[in-house]
Amino acid sequence: RRCLEEEVPYVPQILKPTLDEVLDWAEVLVVANKNPEYAEVPHRLRPDQSLVDLVRIIQSPNGTPGKYVGLCW
Repeated sequence: RRCLEEEVPYVPQILKPTLDEVLDWAEVLVVANKNPEYAEVPHRLRPDQSLVDLVRIIQSPNGTPGKYVGLCW
């Protein structure tokens, strides 16, 4: 925790409590957890947002409004 607070002290300011707030604010989103709530993220992107998917949250990125990048799967 100390390392995080020293190296990236702005993290608490950018963490958001809800998915809606993250989608409203973020330019780039990273999905690293297969929580079913995150399955809707690719389809809720704005055209100017990017999603980095580390867990293959969806089978096909076709039809996603933003930029979709699947990594490590």
